[in-house]
Amino acid sequence: MRNDVPLYSVVANSSGHLDYQLLTHQVNTHYIYILYYIIYYTGVAAFIFGEKKLF
Repeated sequence: MRNDVPLYSVVANSSGHLDYQLLTHQVNTHYIYILYYIIYYTGVAAFIFGEKKLF
């Protein structure tokens, strides 16, 4: 599993490249990456710990 997927690819897959450009103009990209990685790693950690608890 790759953990270095850039945020723009995720946004582009769902909304298109122009939406990503508008988003970065409105909000500092640095904070977008922080928020994205917090959500991403929280989800990964929850999945891993959930699997360990189940098995």
